[in-house]
Amino acid sequence: MDTAFDKQGRLINGEDLWELNGKVDKDGYYCIGCGVNVTPASYDRELNVQRPHFREHRSYPHKANCDVLGEDEIKGNGRKRKVFNPNDTLPSFIPTVLRLIDTNTAMGTDQSLNYSSSSIKGTNLGTERVVRRSHGVVQSIRRLCSVYIDYPYDRDIPLKIPDNELSTYGELFRKIPSDFRLADTSKILMSQMHFSRLDIIDNEIRIQLSQGLWGYDEKIKKERVIKNSFLIIDTSNWSKNRKTVITNELNFVRSEAIDAYNKNKKTKLKSWIFFIGSQDLDNPSIYRVSDHRLICAMSADNIL
Repeated sequence: MDTAFDKQGRLINGEDLWELNGKVDKDGYYCIGCGVNVTPASYDRELNVQRPHFREHRSYPHKANCDVLGEDEIKGNGRKRKVFNPNDTLPSFIPTVLRLIDTNTAMGTDQSLNYSSSSIKGTNLGTERVVRRSHGVVQSIRRLCSVYIDYPYDRDIPLKIPDNELSTYGELFRKIPSDFRLADTSKILMSQMHFSRLDIIDNEIRIQLSQGLWGYDEKIKKERVIKNSFLIIDTSNWSKNRKTVITNELNFVRSEAIDAYNKNKKTKLKSWIFFIGSQDLDNPSIYRVSDHRLICAMSADNIL
């Protein structure tokens, strides 16, 4: 499972566990579908290869009516075919609304994890929670990006994000345009990351993107990107820990793609960056983002 509720009813993404520096409450997370205790896993970024996630607790199996039970199977099918009817009730692990509730500009305190408007009440001596559904609401783009990647044939699922009318996943995710054309920065923009190392200076992380200005290369006798776009992350209002987390995440995803390429030059696995930010009008090759809730990086091989 990629998400779970904590004891305060906040919706926690697996990657949020990285921010706790190993100080994770192993009994403090609950299934978003049925409320039983679940176990945090792979949260030690120094020791674990996998991304942080939650798994079924050995002593507390999911309830029979829990829609999270079939998530792995649904996800496996979703990579091959359409699995959802957008007019039907969607399972709890499919978000349909991005709502940025916390307006505190001092982003990145170690305790300020992402959460939805859901809450849960304790029962059964703390091993189970009564779930109040989040109604598909999330407070960061990460889960939206996971759904976009995992269900490529279901991008007609409804989605509402700030500054946009109710639309669909397919309409609200956009690859950044080539040749430095202006992008619709109200959408969730995405691009492959270049293999180049991150450029970190003071309170900025500069990421070279694979998209950019195309031109004819006489040396190789074909068109290629001759000048790249860049994404600049402004971390001036972030905690030291949050800066470390995003840096580790970017390097982790970048390394996944490089390792896959070194093993197989024809690999389809790529490192992708997703964000809602701005584009520099004086230099449209530059994109910027400063809100930690509005950026994430993931590896994927099926982004069409």
